[in-house]
Amino acid sequence: RRRRLNRVRKTSLPMSADPTERPKRRGRFASRRLLTIGVGLAAAVATFVFVLPRITNYVDVWDAVNDLSWEQLGLLLATTALNLATFAPPWQAALPGLGFRQAFVLTQASTASTYIAPGGAAVGMAVGYGMLRAWGFGSAPVALAVAVTGLWNQLALLAFPAVALALLTFVHERHPLLETVALIGLVVLVAAVGSVAAGLATPRFARWVGNLAARVVNRVVRVARRGPVSWTGESLVRFRQEALELLQRRWHLIT
Repeated sequence: RRRRLNRVRKTSLPMSADPTERPKRRGRFASRRLLTIGVGLAAAVATFVFVLPRITNYVDVWDAVNDLSWEQLGLLLATTALNLATFAPPWQAALPGLGFRQAFVLTQASTASTYIAPGGAAVGMAVGYGMLRAWGFGSAPVALAVAVTGLWNQLALLAFPAVALALLTFVHERHPLLETVALIGLVVLVAAVGSVAAGLATPRFARWVGNLAARVVNRVVRVARRGPVSWTGESLVRFRQEALELLQRRWHLIT
């Protein structure tokens, strides 16, 4: 009976009882963290070295800064710091548990990657997803946060020109180019909001869209000799419910 009891104790030990498992996990976490930091730094450096010089000349920028007074320079620095600081809170609201420092690094790296890699916003969203997963966040909360913040950013980009046009009109100013851009953005904004509202309107419609998307993607991956996707229309229904709950509770913070 003693030998039998010892065998039961040995077989009932959890997998985490291995004394070498915890150091291995710490090593993997540390390597992921270093890789994430490296990607972020590489994206930032590439932006300043390759992208920004194509937009403007650093010498001209320095000459313009030298023409500013100390008060103007302080206002410029404060405005820049405020602008950078506003990127992190929406991610914190969309993904509970994400700290300000992590959210700040995430937004700067993902934003920089949109300029240095082909694909634009899609690349930035993919970089953000990879960084959050490397930090240990679950795939479902990360996917929800990436989708909601990405959608909100695109809607904001379409809405800002219309807001600027309204402000200019309020002070009796006119700008033909901005008026054209604002009107185009307003039309696209209305169409985008209508599409999002239709997609989130009913579970039945979300299920139909999800099943249709799954069939289309399965046909594409079949050409590449890959297996079918694991998600269906029910996955989109669950995602719809989670997105609605998040927006109902924190839409103002995300905005």
